[in-house]
Amino acid sequence: IKNWMKMNAKVEIRELPEMKLAGITTFGDFEKTNQNYLRLFKWANDNKLIEGKEVKVVTIYYDNPHVSGMGKTRHAECITINKEFTAIGDIAPITNPKGKYVVGRFEISPGPEFGKAWEGMYSWVIENGHKFRDGGYMEIFHNDCRQHPEQKFIVDICLPIV
Repeated sequence: IKNWMKMNAKVEIRELPEMKLAGITTFGDFEKTNQNYLRLFKWANDNKLIEGKEVKVVTIYYDNPHVSGMGKTRHAECITINKEFTAIGDIAPITNPKGKYVVGRFEISPGPEFGKAWEGMYSWVIENGHKFRDGGYMEIFHNDCRQHPEQKFIVDICLPIV
C-alpha cells in the first residue's frame, strides 16, 4: 500500500472551508448512488441552483463500513450548491463544517482502486502520527470519468483529523 500510495497519491494536510451542499442521505448499499446524483443534478438545474457555477460532486461517509458493515453504512450523495434552499422530499441542505483534513488527490479507475486509496489514506494518517476526529469522511470529485482519456476519476479523499 505504501508504494502504491507513493505512485498514485499526493497527500497533504489542509484546512477545508465549510461546504454548502444539497444531498440525499442513504442507508445501506451504494446501489442508488448514480441514480441519486442524476436526481440531484436534475433538481438543481430545474431550480436554477447551479447556473454558471462549477459544481463538485461530494460523497460524505458518516459510518465506518468495517465497523457497521457495508449494508448498514450511512452516506450522503451531494453536490455543491450556491443558494439556500428548504428540504424537498429526501433532497436536503447539508453543511460540512470547516476543519483540518488529510487530503489525498488520486487519479484512479472505478472499482478496486478506490478501496486501495481509502486503505492507503487510513494508513498514512496512522503512520504519520495523526488522530482521526469525528466528522464526515469525504470523496470530492473533480471530473466526470467519462470525459477522462483513460476513464479515470480525479478525486480527493478527505479524512478529518485533530
